[in-house]
Amino acid sequence: MNYCYYATDNHQHIRMDYSDLSGSDVETASSSTMSSSSESSSNIVPRRMDLVDLDMVKLINTGGSGKVYLVRDNIDRQHLALKVIPKSRNVFHCNRTKVTTEKNIHSFLTMESDDFFLPLVATWSDRENYYLASEYIPGGDLALRIMQQRTFDEVEARFYIAELIVALERLHTRKIIHRDIKPSNILIRPDGHIVLADFGVSKRFSDPSEDSDESFYTDSDDSSNSSRCSSALEACHRLGINISGAPSVDGSSSDASAYMTSDDCGTPYFMSPEQHRGDRYSFEVDYWAMGVILYRMVTGKMPFGDSAMNKGQIARSVLEDDVSFIGHSSTISMVTQDFILGLLAKDPCHRLHPSEIRKDPFFYGIDWSLVENRDLAAPWRPYVAPIPKQSRAIFAGYRELSAACYMEDSVDSFTWYSPYARLRHLRSLDSSSCSGSKSSSRSTASTFDTRWKSWFRTVFCTSDAKSSMRRRRRKGWVAA
Repeated sequence: MNYCYYATDNHQHIRMDYSDLSGSDVETASSSTMSSSSESSSNIVPRRMDLVDLDMVKLINTGGSGKVYLVRDNIDRQHLALKVIPKSRNVFHCNRTKVTTEKNIHSFLTMESDDFFLPLVATWSDRENYYLASEYIPGGDLALRIMQQRTFDEVEARFYIAELIVALERLHTRKIIHRDIKPSNILIRPDGHIVLADFGVSKRFSDPSEDSDESFYTDSDDSSNSSRCSSALEACHRLGINISGAPSVDGSSSDASAYMTSDDCGTPYFMSPEQHRGDRYSFEVDYWAMGVILYRMVTGKMPFGDSAMNKGQIARSVLEDDVSFIGHSSTISMVTQDFILGLLAKDPCHRLHPSEIRKDPFFYGIDWSLVENRDLAAPWRPYVAPIPKQSRAIFAGYRELSAACYMEDSVDSFTWYSPYARLRHLRSLDSSSCSGSKSSSRSTASTFDTRWKSWFRTVFCTSDAKSSMRRRRRKGWVAA
């Protein structure tokens, strides 16, 4: 029996039973209930999502921390991407602090209502797993696009890099480093625009719940560290990040160290040299990964460690090998080569500064206002395959679990539901109904049913010899 909780004006909870209603009745009841309660959004109490309300459609992806499934929410009648992180993993790979940090960052970006980031719908946990449900982007990711396209022309590569720059700038102005920028974490919407996802190893400097890096504050304050601190302070100022206690851009301050870290995390192919060395780094590592992605798109191979077999060989290639365009110098322009070399310089002080990226000749002719508003026409739109209608229980034994299965301490601290998720879904349903898409689809379906019935009668419901021969041919074709 599926229940959904709402709040009335007098703050009394109403529980509605949808078990005896059909699919259309459920949507009608849900819409009517939300329309009565949407007069004051502050009075809306979001429901608590559970595995009982979800049916699994297919497995989308498998990562280092867990698996991502395409599920169908039986209450909201929409498809979601459910990330399942098991608690039985090693503490190094998955612990409660890291998962809670991912939830806090992802929920914070969702509340900011930025279209460049994947919206988070709900989070919860039980004794076995952590669950993070987000909106489903049916267009796939940039990694799949690279596998299909092999190499990109500079126009298409410029479009994806320009939108990635805007996403990184908006992420960095909120004092967040992604630290795992790679093609599989860049999703493509059906309209061709990108969405940044997977904040599993991200770090938010202004989050008071995160513990300070003790190893960082005990490091020796040599000249190289002080120069990196001053460059990080300058980068923060130019990105629009206000640092408390910083007198000026050219002055070095100890507060710049608050925007640097030395955590060893990320994908080895896209990690910068300072990350492989274990040095302190800041926001510039995301732009290094962006340069690796651009090199991969225009050449069809990785700039470092393309033939490496393990992480040590990848790190050695990143630290020692130079960026080479041998075999591609005739197909890649000098402007693109200079831009990639500026992003993939070994020394962070010699790299292209984030404030100068937009002014690079590589982006000549780009209207950044169109990129920020997503009005720039996408060079390619993905094929959105139809979602299978058949679904099954996401895990076989979970529907029989009792309420005692849940840990109250983890539920209270990890459970979260986006207050805009249901309203956004209902608003999309209202807009589609107002535009007449439902009526057109119904008329199309009725026309298709009429044609199907008439064809069925002419082929199978006549008794003459000609129709009998046609019927036997049809039967043989169907069997074949």
